Amino acid sequence: FWDLHECQPWSGKPVWRLPTIQHVMFDDNIHHLAHDSIACVRARTDDGFRTLSNTQILQQHGLHLIRVPTVDAILNSQWFVQQLAMAESRYVQNRL
Repeated sequence: FWDLHECQPWSGKPVWRLPTIQHVMFDDNIHHLAHDSIACVRARTDDGFRTLSNTQILQQHGLHLIRVPTVDAILNSQWFVQQLAMAESRYVQNRL
């Protein structure tokens, strides 16, 4: 589906932006490009969810979307824990 839609973020794997739960996606194919990313962030609304714009999805990098540089993650056994701690800190700051 993603490939058929020219890798547009809106057609990617869903990541849910919820008011009280931080959903985080780790993937090596997350790109910091408005027109090319494997993930789509969807925000909660009164009647379901809405897909964020490509530009808004870029703003979720490091918060809900974390690109995995595979070699770094292999060489550093704490890489995922460190990234998750940083994302959690950003999440808390954004809620204030």
